[in-house]
Amino acid sequence: MATDRLSTPSGAATTPSSERDWTDQVADLIVDKIDLLRDRTTGSIVTVARGAVYGLVALFVVAVVLIVSLAFLGRLIDVVPGALWLKYAVLGALFVLAGGLVWSKRGTP
Repeated sequence: MATDRLSTPSGAATTPSSERDWTDQVADLIVDKIDLLRDRTTGSIVTVARGAVYGLVALFVVAVVLIVSLAFLGRLIDVVPGALWLKYAVLGALFVLAGGLVWSKRGTP
């Protein structure tokens, strides 16, 4: 009996290399189908989750920059010469104008 040929239960002879090729093809097919299924089911969820995380990080950074800027503006207003009430009135007027601008850009519910 030859050592390079294997006997199958049906009596047909196959070579080890052709059996390995067939099993590799089946394994590759299964892996490809599982990857396709995973991409279709979790691909969009991962994209949405990634966008939510990046959005929250950006929101946090903007909030920190805004708070630090307002604190700096409060410190800067003390350095500017003039009456303190006038400086606060000008700052209040700027906030009212900014609020009015944002209010005018809002959408109707």
